[in-house]
Amino acid sequence: MGYIKMQLACLVILGYVAYDYYRESRKVERTKESRHFRYLLGIAIITMCLDTLTAYMVNHLDMISDFTNRLWHMFFLIGMDTFIFATFQYMLFITEGIPDSKKKRRRIGFPYIVSVVIVITNMNSLEFRAGVTSNYSMGISVYTNFAMVAFYALCAIITLLNCWKNIKKGKRASITVYLGIMV
Repeated sequence: MGYIKMQLACLVILGYVAYDYYRESRKVERTKESRHFRYLLGIAIITMCLDTLTAYMVNHLDMISDFTNRLWHMFFLIGMDTFIFATFQYMLFITEGIPDSKKKRRRIGFPYIVSVVIVITNMNSLEFRAGVTSNYSMGISVYTNFAMVAFYALCAIITLLNCWKNIKKGKRASITVYLGIMV
């Protein structure tokens, strides 16, 4: 059970955030920004549930079939990619940095699509390794997630610097904290 303590704690925190957000959102008019945030929060909760499941599975390799383990790891890794991309989209939305042209918007999503394809096509190379306190998974699919974080963090920094004057002070602080955590 010790190998999923962090995931369970994160789920409790996300549950509290979701509860508080939905309780407070009933009092105000819903906006596009709130719709984006609800989407992001939903992805975070689903991905955290998948993380909890895969943390359990990788520590019970003798009980879980290899196919099932890899399948749920694939869902988790795609969820991570989706969360990373959705977080960047949300940052673009609140900074009003979303490009006007469809071509530029497609370019923003292209690395996400490539990453998902890499995750799916490399699931057979995923390795389950024994750690000091818990087992874990490693391989090209996992490294792709690391690359996604680095790429979209760099894009977020560039967007923040380009839109700095147009961003309200409160949003600047939120985005700066988000980038600090990501980096």
